[in-house]
Amino acid sequence: TLQIVADACREDGIECYASMRMNGDYSAKAWDGLIAPFFNSDFWAGHPGFRQKTAGGLEQTRLSYAYPEVREFKLSILREALERDIDGINLDSHRHPNFFGYEDPMLKAFTDRYGEDGREAPLDDPRWEPLRAAHMTEFVRETRRLLDEALKNRGRHLGLSVRVDWQKYRTWGCDLETWLSEGWLDYLVVGQYGLGGYEFDISPFVAMAKPSGCAVLFGEE
Repeated sequence: TLQIVADACREDGIECYASMRMNGDYSAKAWDGLIAPFFNSDFWAGHPGFRQKTAGGLEQTRLSYAYPEVREFKLSILREALERDIDGINLDSHRHPNFFGYEDPMLKAFTDRYGEDGREAPLDDPRWEPLRAAHMTEFVRETRRLLDEALKNRGRHLGLSVRVDWQKYRTWGCDLETWLSEGWLDYLVVGQYGLGGYEFDISPFVAMAKPSGCAVLFGEE
C-alpha cells in the first residue's frame, strides 16, 4: 500500500513521507481486549518488560524509549518503510505520548545525575527533560542516519519530519534545538496535543528553525 501511494504521489509531483506513530499501542483492555491483538505489534505483546511504569512500579500500556531494544524495534519499522521508494520519514509524537515513565534506566539516570530518587519527582519535573532528550536525540540521530544511507542508493536527499506539541515537546524529550542545529530536520510540524480549538504563536519555532533552513508547518491533531 505504501508503494502504491508513493507512486501516485510521484506521478503528481508530490513528496511522500511515511509517518510513524511514535507510540501507537492500545491498552490490552480496550474494546474488551479485542483491539490490542489487532493493532499492536508482536514486539509489544512479547516484551511487557519494555513498557512504561508508574512510580509504584505498575506496568503501563506504552513502550518506553528508555530501552535500546524499543528504539531498535522502532528503527526496524523505518527500515522496512525505506525499502519503498518514498521521499522521507515523519516521526509523529502526537500519536501518542508519553514516551518515558519510571523505568529502571530512567530512575538510575535520575539518581546518577541528581542524587535523588526519581520516584519522588513528578513526570513534569523539568529535571527529567535532559534525561529523556538523551534517548530521543539518539533515536532521531539514528533515523537521520538511515535516511542518509538510503540516499547513497537513490542518489537524492530523503527528508525527516517531526510533529511535536508546542508546549510539551521538551517534556516529551524532543530536543528541537539540537535536532535543528545538527541539520537533521527538513520539516518541523508544530501543533497542540489534544482535541479542540486552540491558538498559539508559531513564530518562535520559525525563528528557531530559520538558521537550519528547516520548513515549519502548522499541524492540527
